[in-house]
Parts: sequence; C-alpha cells; structure tokens
Amino acid sequence: FSCPKKEKVNKEQTISKVLSNKLKRKVRGGYAPRKAAFTLAEVFSPFCLSPRRVAFTLAEVLITLGIIGVVAAMTMPTLLANYKKKEYSTRIKKFYSVMSQAVKLSEAANGEAYYWEKELRQQDDDGVMVNNPEAAKVFFDKYLKPYMSILSENIETASVEGYTGSFLNVIFSDGSIAYINNGQCVDFIYDLNGKKGPNRYGQDLFSFLLCTEEGNERYLGNRHKSFGTYSEAFAKGNTRAQVLNQCKVYPASCSLLLQIDNWEFKDDYPYKLQ
Repeated sequence: FSCPKKEKVNKEQTISKVLSNKLKRKVRGGYAPRKAAFTLAEVFSPFCLSPRRVAFTLAEVLITLGIIGVVAAMTMPTLLANYKKKEYSTRIKKFYSVMSQAVKLSEAANGEAYYWEKELRQQDDDGVMVNNPEAAKVFFDKYLKPYMSILSENIETASVEGYTGSFLNVIFSDGSIAYINNGQCVDFIYDLNGKKGPNRYGQDLFSFLLCTEEGNERYLGNRHKSFGTYSEAFAKGNTRAQVLNQCKVYPASCSLLLQIDNWEFKDDYPYKLQ
C-alpha cells in the first residue's frame, strides 16, 4: 500500500469524511455486503497527511539499536553467570542425592558401609599415594553401580587440579563426570562440566568421600559415617564463616560450603564458575 498523492488537507476533516461515506452506505436491514468494509486506502488515508512520520528515521533507529546494545552488554554477563550458577547447583545437588541414595540402598543389601571390602591405598617408596583405578572400579561395580544410573564408566587418564593420572571415570547423562580413586577413603572428584576446563577445585571440581574404615569420618565435612563432602575446616571450626574461609584457602573444601548453602552458589562464593 502506498498513500495516494493529495493536496494537504485537514486531518479531522478527512476522518469525518470517511465516516460520513460509511454511513451513506447503510441500507435497510443492515449494511450492504462487502461495501460495508473500509478500504485499505480509507483506513490509512488519515495517516498519509504527514509522510515524514510514517517511519523512524535512520538516525533514530541507529540510536535505539545502540542503546539496546549497551544495555545488553551490561546485563548479559550477569544473566549468563546466574544461569550457570543455577545449572551447576542443580547438577551437584543431583549428584549428592544420587550417591547418597545408592549408598543407602547398598547398605540395605551389603551391610554398613564401614565394613565394605576395600583394597588398601597404595604408596610409592616416598610414601606418596599412587592412584589405583582398578581397585576403585572393583569397589564401585560391587557396591554402587547396581543402585544408580550412569551413562558409562572407563579407566582413563584425567587432569585434576594440575595432576594428570589414571582414574575410574564415571560419566552421567548430563555430561558431568566423577573421577574415582582408591585412597584412604574412596575419593570422588565430581567434575560439573565434564571434559571442559579449567579442572580446578572450587570452580568445576568438587570433592566427596566414601569412607569405609572407622576414624576416617574425620575427613567428612558433614561428619556422616560413610559418604559426604570433604573438608579441612573442622580442625578450625565449622561455622559458615569458617567454612567459607577454608574454601578460599583449601578449594577442595568448597563442597562443604555448598552443602551448608543447600548446594547454591551464593553471592559471596569465592570462585568464578567455568
């Protein structure tokens, strides 16, 4: 549709004329079919009086787009960060729930976890712990795998906090991975974003333990008898402020901070999620 070329007329007069023409078409018993409708030209003709205001000028469009771009640049990072916090919070909460449930079900079938058979940790000549993913696989397959749903598992080399070694890799349907090692307890290093970096504690790696020998529960942040978060905070107290400080000093302790906060990444969480 294009506006007809007319001499400049009064806008109110034009509208009045259109309405008058409509009334003239009224017939006895109602409006005549088809002719009762306004034509496209009649509808838009009042607005054709000022062609300059039919659309925004190029300058107005560019200014508007510029403002939108600035606002988006300011708000998008915050929105993305909040989305990632929600996503990761859901993943770690689900992992803890799945593991806790698997331990309970297994204890009903295999007795208290304290007494589950576990190979002793291996050390080299200097007393440094040696990864033993084969022993971790035997333990996991016997006591946990039958009671949980996983995508796959394999023994594979992984980089964890700058250390590269062999772990039992248990992969979940959301792409997250649990790196499992046979240490003094059975160590679970939960990787929220799977194969992606940076593979650093507190950012995408979070530590959990399943302890099968009495006395090792001192390593559990929640002081459960078997499965729980790892922490070094209890040597200096267990208030949230103390645990927050320990998370800053020992990032592997951050899983306990998240547990205290109901698995949410609060505004004062000390690390940026990757």
